[in-house]
Amino acid sequence: EMLSGCRMGNRDSFFKPAITFLSNSSSKFCAWLTEENHLFCSTGGRSLFPPPEVRGILLGILNSKLTNRLLSLINPTITVKVGDLNRLPIPNNFEDNDLINIVNKTTAILNRFLIESDK
Repeated sequence: EMLSGCRMGNRDSFFKPAITFLSNSSSKFCAWLTEENHLFCSTGGRSLFPPPEVRGILLGILNSKLTNRLLSLINPTITVKVGDLNRLPIPNNFEDNDLINIVNKTTAILNRFLIESDK
């Protein structure tokens, strides 16, 4: 068989919402939301599976200029690993309503832009 010896790991995470990012990039770090019922990237991509209530705010933090700068200090190569993200000083609770509102507004603007650019 063509796939004999191949192993598909983390099957329990298939089709679950995730924050996905490429592990290799010569430009800035970028993360995006992979919605439910989509399969996350397995070739050079990595996924995080945070609880739904923090997914949006975490996505906003990960795509910030500060995160890009910190990642370049943590790991100055073009490869970003999940362990690098674990080393970021991200708070355990997200009760900053101002930050949540900024992330939500930014996400809504980006989504409108993407929808308009698909027309």
